[in-house]
Amino acid sequence: MPGYSFVDEQKIGPYKLWYHYHGIEEIEGGVKLIDRVSYKPPFGFLGTIANALFIRNMLEKIFNYRTVAFRELLES
Repeated sequence: MPGYSFVDEQKIGPYKLWYHYHGIEEIEGGVKLIDRVSYKPPFGFLGTIANALFIRNMLEKIFNYRTVAFRELLES
């Protein structure tokens, strides 16, 4: 939806694939922020292991922090 969403797509960088959709949806009483991330770590099988051991957990922490930070920013 123009004006209400945008995408970060990695062309060159640390991931084999990185696609991050950001959406903003109007809801009753405010807005809803939407993040959809598709990614693939590099290095084949080793990247799969690294993802299971720490990459996925690190990304979840980052997005959980963003949720809290946006909530604090928008509610103040």
